[in-house]
Amino acid sequence: MYTHKEKPTTTNKENYYNSEYEKKIVIYGLRENFEENEYDLHEKVETIFYNTMNVDLSGYIEDLKKLGKRGSRRPILMELISKRMVRYILRNAKYFKNSGLYICEYLSERSLQEKRLLRNSLLEARKKGLHAVIQNNTLIINGKP
Repeated sequence: MYTHKEKPTTTNKENYYNSEYEKKIVIYGLRENFEENEYDLHEKVETIFYNTMNVDLSGYIEDLKKLGKRGSRRPILMELISKRMVRYILRNAKYFKNSGLYICEYLSERSLQEKRLLRNSLLEARKKGLHAVIQNNTLIINGKP
């Protein structure tokens, strides 16, 4: 019998919270109808994915939630049942390119802050005329991390 319990550290907590976000996707650019209920939103998202990507999400959507204040285009947080479907959708998000919709993974607040800082550093490096790209959450300038 295994009796040793691992003490929770910050990395374990971060991994736990990151695994919590692995099944979530954010959809940007979807128009909001007045007094649209959750069932209508669910049907709307399913038809958009079926028409655009030829993917039937009827049994995969666990939860849909609108983020932010009321407006014409609020982001929608979609939680799916399987990580495999999330990876498939993110890999094939290019099919939404000219549709006015944008799909990306759901990030924690800390990850968003890191991404913003990297993006600002990237823009500063490019203003100086350097070749800069972001790969795997690291900034690479002129081929060197």
